[in-house]
Amino acid sequence: MSIASAAGGTAAPFTGLRAEAALHRLVLDECLDDEVVAYLLPQGRPHAWEACLWDYKRELPSTSGRGTPEQRAADQDALAELVKDVVAFHNSYGGYIVAGIDQYAPAAVVGCPNLGAEGFTVEKLNEQLLAYTRTKITCRFRALPTGPDGSGPSIGLLFIPMRRAGDPVLKMARGAPERPKRSPAFRKNDILARIDDACVPVQADLQGLQFVCSQRRFKDAEERTPYLENNLPVKDPHLIRFVGRAGYLLQLWGWLTERHTPVKVLTALGGTGKTSIAFEFCKQILSGPPSWLSKVVWLTAKKQAYSAVLGQWVGVTRTDFDTVDGFFGALARELGATAEEVEEAHDRTELLDLVLPGLRMFPPLVVIDDIDSLDLDQQADLFSTVQVLAGRAFDAGARFLLTSRLELSAGDDQRVVVGGFDEAEFAEYARMTALERGLPLDDGVLRRLHRVSLGSPVFCASILRLVSLGADINTAINQYKDQAGEDVRRFAFKRELDQLTDPQARTLFALSVLGETTQLELKQVLLVDDEQITRDLAKLREYHLFASRGDPSTGTKLEAPEPLRLMSRILRDRVQDPVRIEKECARTRSQVPKVQDKVAVAIASILALWKADDYDAALFKAQQSRKENPKSGDLNCVLGQCHLKVKPAKPDEADKAFRQAHANGCTRPELVPNWLEAKRLARDWNGIVDLTNTVPPPEIRGRSAVIAVDAMLELARQVSGRGDGPRALEQMRDAMLAASRAIAQGRAGDMIVELRERCRSAAQYYVQIAATVNARPGDKIDVFNAVIDAFHCHVTETWMIHVALDSLKSWFADVERRSQRDESAHDILERRLRDLAEVRDHVEKAALPRHQLAQDIAAVETGMRAKLNRSSVPQRV
Repeated sequence: MSIASAAGGTAAPFTGLRAEAALHRLVLDECLDDEVVAYLLPQGRPHAWEACLWDYKRELPSTSGRGTPEQRAADQDALAELVKDVVAFHNSYGGYIVAGIDQYAPAAVVGCPNLGAEGFTVEKLNEQLLAYTRTKITCRFRALPTGPDGSGPSIGLLFIPMRRAGDPVLKMARGAPERPKRSPAFRKNDILARIDDACVPVQADLQGLQFVCSQRRFKDAEERTPYLENNLPVKDPHLIRFVGRAGYLLQLWGWLTERHTPVKVLTALGGTGKTSIAFEFCKQILSGPPSWLSKVVWLTAKKQAYSAVLGQWVGVTRTDFDTVDGFFGALARELGATAEEVEEAHDRTELLDLVLPGLRMFPPLVVIDDIDSLDLDQQADLFSTVQVLAGRAFDAGARFLLTSRLELSAGDDQRVVVGGFDEAEFAEYARMTALERGLPLDDGVLRRLHRVSLGSPVFCASILRLVSLGADINTAINQYKDQAGEDVRRFAFKRELDQLTDPQARTLFALSVLGETTQLELKQVLLVDDEQITRDLAKLREYHLFASRGDPSTGTKLEAPEPLRLMSRILRDRVQDPVRIEKECARTRSQVPKVQDKVAVAIASILALWKADDYDAALFKAQQSRKENPKSGDLNCVLGQCHLKVKPAKPDEADKAFRQAHANGCTRPELVPNWLEAKRLARDWNGIVDLTNTVPPPEIRGRSAVIAVDAMLELARQVSGRGDGPRALEQMRDAMLAASRAIAQGRAGDMIVELRERCRSAAQYYVQIAATVNARPGDKIDVFNAVIDAFHCHVTETWMIHVALDSLKSWFADVERRSQRDESAHDILERRLRDLAEVRDHVEKAALPRHQLAQDIAAVETGMRAKLNRSSVPQRV
């Protein structure tokens, strides 16, 4: 059967959620028949848009592996792009790819000339999918001839199945081929999803990860989020609301896609928000449950908590266990065992026999909160037993999340080390907390609060409590450093201090006195050998009681966090010889020579290493020099560039260095371009937009302008994928205008072709979204206006102009149908016709004039002006 007859079926017009839901039912039924063609090619023509269920392609890549080396390389790249699309569809709703379609050409159906053994075959595609993902994806394919009699070249209809609900989220097992001067189609460990009309990696996108982990129920206005059984405690009444922490939540959602890590540990100092992060993660899971989870089980050993709001210890709403066997008994009950069965279990083996079937039958996320309320030996016992138990139930979908101050001997892939709020999150939290108490905060106070509190929400709230009791903010900070802050510091460190041996306590005391030191300096102060100091530091590291840039044995700096530096008086009572240690610390510091400014010499050495292509040595030199001169903006800038030059690049580290360079007043011209590049590599799209909004426009030029526009486009696509049409419309317009302004202001440089392409792409999306958002006839004037916006940005594609003409006619027809006159409509139409005349004049005077388009515009102008001359234009109600 030819495409003409197949597309002329009886399917309903493809509009609205019901039609898309009907197409999705065909996907689930794995249909590849004429009903599918009728939806995707109504009357033998493609839709003017693509969506989450279908995609149009000009051609399919050759899978034969034949040809010259250049041809084979090009085929491999094209095949990788197709693999990316197929995996994205498979991870999402499934769908169809229609090949042989040039969507915006006058004759859109052009056909695929290379179908068959010498070109594309679905069997070879399925082999490549298995090679790239190590998972079998069975696509199916149908060729449809074109032309009235079926004698034309065939088009291809590729069916992609939807990933089954119980199957793990698909990750790319290996990356696409890498070529010079171009990014690969995808990288190893990318998680791809079809978001609206784009196939994108979502492992760094919280909402994207939530989507691919969910049951992926297709959008239906009547569909409700399924209920997931849970026993979450009531919200802590002393908390206001959850703030920030998106990075940690992203790590936890990413954990749900891992295949070999059944246990995660949120670990940090007390008061940094471990429990809050775990609780928010559980709430997010309940709002969009992963398909394999049956319930969320929350069990806590916490007996009391410190309320910074009240300045005192308060009881918690419930405590579920206080021994290891008590935990497994509580878990057994939550998984369906009766109280009698738990009571009759004589030992742990019998308890585990009750727990394991429940884990496999009702796979849960089990949160074990505040495990460090148990003794050290019990913590180790519980963690090791949970490790074994989780391994036996992981294939069914069970997972365990623990919160602990100790790292519990967890591996690197099992730990999520939680720090205090970063500056932006801290500012939001502090302002919110201050607002509850009617306290004003300026930026200078916020910076000081962040530094003193180490970003801890508990420390911050305790300082603001002092202010609410009558102290000014500076006095409150000073009081916090003194007696008034001891209670909250004891809360944060009490458990750690109780577990330390005397040598470890002495080491911690010396750290608190020195603030910043080295392993060698500590040895001299404490009069201990290498073995002793290494052992003591290892234990302190487990409790996050100091920070270092690398292993202490390398001689790097060891830094005590600010709250710990304020612990000297408490620690002084814990050690037997505080006076001697204080004297040794003072004597050692008096012998340290002044640091001389060697920034210029250091930068010259680094540049010489760049010239020799020795980027690893340059990075080491920059790191060492920055340690000696941490406040040098220029050195931080050069350090950031070093992080970008090494292979693989370290964009996150570069971002930190550039931020520090900016904070320290660096004015080097390469700072902003390299900072934007670091954020691009880190896929920090919001960060790029924020940065471009804070620097003068002349600094955003050339490639920097392209990066800025790309970030805006990506954010707009993400918003569109979440179904927020009005916001996507606004952001896509901003991207289009940003590209156009960069060109108009002479900031494009040698990237003018790229910026024009971005401007055109943004304009296309902008008009398409406008048409979707403004579907009612009375709103169609906004679609016309969107096309005129694109025209003013020098984008005048034929299909856009026709959309504008149809929209203007549709809008004014709606005006004429109104029962009362609308005098303003006359003025609006007059202005729009002037815009139309400007477009027609441009089309006629173009280097390659489009005569038919000019005639179409003139015809609409004539018709609409005739309407204006009538005296019966109705008024708006």
